[in-house]
Amino acid sequence: MKITAIETHVCHARMRNWIFVKIVTDQPGLWGWGEATLEWHTESVVGAVKDISQLLIGEDPRRIEYLWQMMYRQHFWHGNGIVRG
Repeated sequence: MKITAIETHVCHARMRNWIFVKIVTDQPGLWGWGEATLEWHTESVVGAVKDISQLLIGEDPRRIEYLWQMMYRQHFWHGNGIVRG
């Protein structure tokens, strides 16, 4: 099983924008959802998800600890709210 796409979906609200992330796999009908909202930083989060996507596409989504470590250690926003949030 491999990750084939990562999509961001921004739901505009009055006080904050909610950011949902969809992880798509090569298995028909198998995907996952996450939430990545950081108040007042919508475009920053969407950009960070896009950058992180390059690390994750082609990887096995079942290797959760490996993927977490890879994102945490190899990303520009190492250790701050965008990656850890």
